[in-house]
Amino acid sequence: MFLSKLHIENYRGIKDFTLHFDPKLNVLIGPNGKNKTAIIDAIRLFYSKGTQQPLYVTQDDFHVEMMDGVTVQSEEINIVYDFDDLSEEQEGLFYQYLILEKTTTRSRHA
Repeated sequence: MFLSKLHIENYRGIKDFTLHFDPKLNVLIGPNGKNKTAIIDAIRLFYSKGTQQPLYVTQDDFHVEMMDGVTVQSEEINIVYDFDDLSEEQEGLFYQYLILEKTTTRSRHA
């Protein structure tokens, strides 16, 4: 199983962004202030569920932008996690989060 795609909307400094992952190795590189930490924290949100120290979304995590000179904060955050190559056991563990799609590969969204 591996996280194959991450789609983020309205989370911190990210308005709308999709990132595709390789099953073997992935590296995030970029200058300061370009949302690398937001991407990592979006992934950590999913993986922290059910742990002793789960992460939570706060009001500060909602995307803010200027529109016609007015500061507007998003009302909803959407983060979609796509996993590939899930075993039946892994599907069972993630069942409550799954949206199953008919595909030629065993792609799953959580």
